[in-house]
Amino acid sequence: MLEIKQRIKPLKSHITKLVNKKISNSRKKSESWNETIIGLSVALIDAPKDWPITPGDVIGGIKVVRRSVRSDQRVKTQLRILSSYGLLIKEGGLKAGNTYYLNFELPGELLGIQEA
Repeated sequence: MLEIKQRIKPLKSHITKLVNKKISNSRKKSESWNETIIGLSVALIDAPKDWPITPGDVIGGIKVVRRSVRSDQRVKTQLRILSSYGLLIKEGGLKAGNTYYLNFELPGELLGIQEA
């Protein structure tokens, strides 16, 4: 578990800076945002940049690091907020399971895979 925390640390830091820059009140609720960003970082660390991200991926990422999630609904809400601020692109309707795609650049050195 310590290994994954170390691997995601630069990526988590990069995403946190983006979130704090775009969403002014994210610092007030930094602990809940931190949980979502951890899950997002775990989901992205070994995935290609154009890989779809689901709420289940993010929740699963949180469980890898923390073993439990404080609130599944909060994670889903924060993914919607990231989408409304343009950091993620949402695909899927209200009834369908939502899928998100990154709408920001990730430097290659932050990811666990090598681009061809």
